[in-house]
Amino acid sequence: MLQAMSRGISFKPAVVCAFLLGSVSLWPAECLESVAAVRALTPLELAAGRPVRLSGVVTYLREAVDGVNFTLDDGTGGVMVFPTSKPMLRPGQRVLVEGTTQKSRLLFSILPTRIVAGEMEQLPKPLSATLEEVLSGKFDGRFVEMEEIIRVVRVEGPMLKPQRLAFDLGGRTRRVNAWVSRWEGFEEPYIPGARVRLRGVVIRWHNDSSQPVSTGVLVNAPADAEVLPQPRVQASQSLADVIWSKASEQETPLVTSGIVTYYQPGELLFVEHEGAAIRIKPVPPEALNAGQSMSPFQPGDRVEIAGFPAIGDYTAELEDAWIRVLDSPGLPAAKSFKDAAELLSGKDVGGQDARRVSVGGMLLDVRQRDGRWALDLTSAGREFTAWFPAEAGLPSYVRAGAILRVSGICTLLVSDEARRFGRPPQTFSLLLTGAQDLELQRPAPWWTPSRRLVALGSLAGAGLLAALWALVLRKKNALLRLEIEARERAEERLSWDRRRVASDLHDTLEQTLIAASLQLSAAAWQQPTLVGSSPTPLSLAQQLLTRGQQEVRDAVWDLHMEINQPQLLSTLLTCACSEAGALTKAEIVCKVLGEEFALPGLLLAQSVRLVREAVTNALKHARPQRVCVTCDFSDSWLRLTIADDGVGFDSKVVIGPESGHFGLTGMKERIQRLQGELTVQSRPGHGTSIVAVLPIRGK
Repeated sequence: MLQAMSRGISFKPAVVCAFLLGSVSLWPAECLESVAAVRALTPLELAAGRPVRLSGVVTYLREAVDGVNFTLDDGTGGVMVFPTSKPMLRPGQRVLVEGTTQKSRLLFSILPTRIVAGEMEQLPKPLSATLEEVLSGKFDGRFVEMEEIIRVVRVEGPMLKPQRLAFDLGGRTRRVNAWVSRWEGFEEPYIPGARVRLRGVVIRWHNDSSQPVSTGVLVNAPADAEVLPQPRVQASQSLADVIWSKASEQETPLVTSGIVTYYQPGELLFVEHEGAAIRIKPVPPEALNAGQSMSPFQPGDRVEIAGFPAIGDYTAELEDAWIRVLDSPGLPAAKSFKDAAELLSGKDVGGQDARRVSVGGMLLDVRQRDGRWALDLTSAGREFTAWFPAEAGLPSYVRAGAILRVSGICTLLVSDEARRFGRPPQTFSLLLTGAQDLELQRPAPWWTPSRRLVALGSLAGAGLLAALWALVLRKKNALLRLEIEARERAEERLSWDRRRVASDLHDTLEQTLIAASLQLSAAAWQQPTLVGSSPTPLSLAQQLLTRGQQEVRDAVWDLHMEINQPQLLSTLLTCACSEAGALTKAEIVCKVLGEEFALPGLLLAQSVRLVREAVTNALKHARPQRVCVTCDFSDSWLRLTIADDGVGFDSKVVIGPESGHFGLTGMKERIQRLQGELTVQSRPGHGTSIVAVLPIRGK
């Protein structure tokens, strides 16, 4: 190939790579010759089948019907070997193994192609280990010696031949299982609470992701499981002392007694005595002699318990416990609480954990979960769940909305964060045994879920009709908006026309009337009348022109009042009275009675003109010292009163327009146009009072 390259012959890269890979495959792979080198491989490298050639001592041998497996220890570590045949080996024998690596449930293992048995040697000196070191994986595959308290003793199932004796060591959260091979059922003091010295090989099982899931110790024979002399249990203690014991520091079993309040066969029971309660996790049914040592019991029995303390969710628990019935005094009375808030707010809230309590609440929902009925209740703003066994049969009155009193075993629920900071529990759950733990205090309302569905269906139909009607209304509203916009445009045009008319009246007619009035005044100077004689037609004409000028000014003012922003009547009257008072020495006051509100534009303008006319007449003819204007508001009418303390006149004899006096006549005509009433009261020497009552429309 090199010669071809030197001659300038080119090769495709794929051909070159194939040649190089073929050349590499012809070379022998490196053979691993120590267990340490094997245990340094990754799971992928193990599964690739790396060649090995190991020499060491057999530290554990398992002979079974389905085959043989053993561990080989060469001083650098230990590894499990799974032969395809049944070689004649014994623990302590020197052996040479050739084969390949493989990935198994033990992670590190060898599939041998050749096994050469050598001379018998002594087993290597075991490494001293603790339970925590075994769990950490520090001694995985090594031959160790450890001492630990036996929690459970059991025999593996009859399908496994030969059978093995198994020990459960350590608490349920830090458990190590030990198996003793070649166990023939002879009598040994392998009982819970005994301290045992084990010599065996540490192994760890892994899942498909090569993560360790459990730990065990493989022991060759009963001689390697030596029971040490030590008291099995401590003296009996009260239940309260057991609950608050230092569970994490206690290795030997504790003995106590109490009354069974709840029992889940083979899983869990609760015991209570003198206000203290605790959870008990009994030994599993497969424990050695469990049938003889665990007498049958039921709620209401007083029992003696020997178990290992452990840290529970809120207080200590006893696990791997043995139970013996003493007598049967019956269930203790449940501690009654008015509501959930009272249970959770007491000083001794921790003492309610695992106790039988009674709490009232309203049922929110009923659902099935984990083969049980979950009754969700609320009480004093706190929600909790009562668990009811499905096989007991749920009473018919248990429906959402019912007020119940439930009695059961309390389990305080504390979040991880609250537990870290020592905060009290915020909620709890109750374990019920049957219908006897439920008391109906008020049945559920008539408004049931099925009726709600019917109502919702009806509402949905009504909603559909409402939606159709809304579409119709939307079209009508669109037409109405168009009409309103047209009216607004018309009103805007009308307002513009009013401004134009007001401007035209001011600039044309009023100026013409002023000029005519000036001409008549000049003519009157040239034709004087006698003193005491009646007014001449010329003077009457001048008065009429003056009256016309005032009418034009009022009309212009009315037009502006219609188009300007609405104002309060009291403000306008106060301004008018101030203007009139500036031209006289008389006192003019304005008062408002009732709750004032904005008046329609026409009524506002005419009311101001009425008051101005009345005040002007009083100042002109009555020579008063005081004029009082009063505005009295009600929901449906407005009363205007103009009273003076002037000379007065005979109200039966009123001088009219024929004599040049237009005041009262104009006021009456103005009131009539507004559909109101005008009353004049006066006597000579007693002043005058003018009262106008005007109806209010369009408030």
